[in-house]
Amino acid sequence: MAIWTLFRWSILPVVVVIAAVSPSSVENLSHQRHEIWVTSAYTFATTSAPCLSGPLNVQCTVAKTVSQRQTAVYITEFDKRFKVVAILPDGGGSHGHPPAEHDAILVFDPFPQASFGHFIWLFAVDHMQRAEDCDQHNGVYVDSHGDCLQLILKDGCRHLLRHRRNRFYDRSEKRCQMDFLPLVLARNSNSIADREPFWTAGGSQLLKCAELSNFAPCPEASTTRRTAEKPVEDGFADAVQSRDEPAMRCRLFEICDHAVILQGSWSHLQPSPADVTLHRDIVDFLSRHGFVDENVKYFTSVQHAAGNTLANKKSMRTYLREMCSSFYCVDSLVIFIHGPAMYTDRLSILLSDHNNNGIADDSETYSIQELLEDTADCTANNLYLIADHSYSGKLVSQLRLSTRHQNVIAVTSGGSDQFSPNSRFIRLWLKNDHKNSCFKDVFQVSKVNGYHIRCISTQL
Repeated sequence: MAIWTLFRWSILPVVVVIAAVSPSSVENLSHQRHEIWVTSAYTFATTSAPCLSGPLNVQCTVAKTVSQRQTAVYITEFDKRFKVVAILPDGGGSHGHPPAEHDAILVFDPFPQASFGHFIWLFAVDHMQRAEDCDQHNGVYVDSHGDCLQLILKDGCRHLLRHRRNRFYDRSEKRCQMDFLPLVLARNSNSIADREPFWTAGGSQLLKCAELSNFAPCPEASTTRRTAEKPVEDGFADAVQSRDEPAMRCRLFEICDHAVILQGSWSHLQPSPADVTLHRDIVDFLSRHGFVDENVKYFTSVQHAAGNTLANKKSMRTYLREMCSSFYCVDSLVIFIHGPAMYTDRLSILLSDHNNNGIADDSETYSIQELLEDTADCTANNLYLIADHSYSGKLVSQLRLSTRHQNVIAVTSGGSDQFSPNSRFIRLWLKNDHKNSCFKDVFQVSKVNGYHIRCISTQL
């Protein structure tokens, strides 16, 4: 088994995300007040906030070198009668605990052009606070408005939003830094505290991009809507020509090449123009290399596309297992994987938030472990895995331990602790001349935006 891993670090623009609610004394937060928040929190994040041990440590260190002028800003103002809560896809505020309510949420995203997850700084903003109370929680106090900005961490690495208790992290509890943009929703402050749910599923994301002086312009976003989604037992169903049980097309003595395109997404993350066109670019690439259209299946909610849709996670897994268990059917099976990733004990790709509650359940994620189960002892002559997502190097680590993937060639966009530069890796792969080059030779030396890319080949 041969595995190539691509490593690259680059400094990308930073995004600052703000979700704000007006205090009772004013109808809307002023532009000047926003700038005070951003400047104060950014200074604290880059000079005083520590980088904790763990997979995000290196990303945190790199983030501290990014200048303020590379920072874009998102801001949402809401009715003063409401507080806001921040929901993370890996369960922030769940597990029976209501998410903390705040007047605003402030997020610094050091790598806005990268796929999630990747390191971010997340602050909670609370109005009308005393300086003594803010200092006790190691907050950043804005004296002119009585605002307290507190750095938020995951508690016990179990994905709960929690304040830092004091100037030193409580060593008795393992805490993690944030790696995903939260879904920020409004909650009526007059609602019953113990009533379920703590927030309204399907509520509107309050984070919006805004232009602020001395910060970068907003990142480009696509105006294309995602395909309609509806919940099913084991995932979501695409509204366009999908089938619950995809048919295999293996005629007697006919051995063909097959491909599966897995393009995950998440409801409140606006797709980039590159995301919208990626599916079509992959299909065109496969067509040029002799793949028959009917043998290319896809799982995506980014855009409408006709035919060959795998309706849900269950049908996708069934199809992969059938491909890998059919003798004298598949020559090369190519699986493209791209989308936001969730770093947990089981690294998972986010498929789609079909119930719009901001939290990823098992039907909305596809883990590396599940991928390995679906492709174990695959009867295809060659199995190619092209993984372009954050922490994709973890796939390499798992394959090295496997004794059931001897015919696999895996190519990943980074290491187990690195983010992915949002579909750039797959596009680099698509641009190379695979007709006249061996697979491994394509990745020896390449350039992306002036950065040299090294590929490491390991024969297992």
